[in-house]
Amino acid sequence: MRFDIILLNNILYVCRNDNVYGGALAYADDVILLAPTRLAMRSLLQICEQYDREFYIVVNAEKSACLIISKNGWL
Repeated sequence: MRFDIILLNNILYVCRNDNVYGGALAYADDVILLAPTRLAMRSLLQICEQYDREFYIVVNAEKSACLIISKNGWL
């Protein structure tokens, strides 16, 4: 499987506004994943994990962060 931003943004359940997709944003070696649900985020992360395994990339968990925004406080 080939990883790129287009692949992550073409998944049906990423965040979007009309036809503008925002499932993955990247700058240099930083990637931001945006998803409307936990299940959608897990799917995006699985794609990234597959890519990391395929190309022997190590992710520094200490430099990673997660932000959850919920309208009602429950997920």
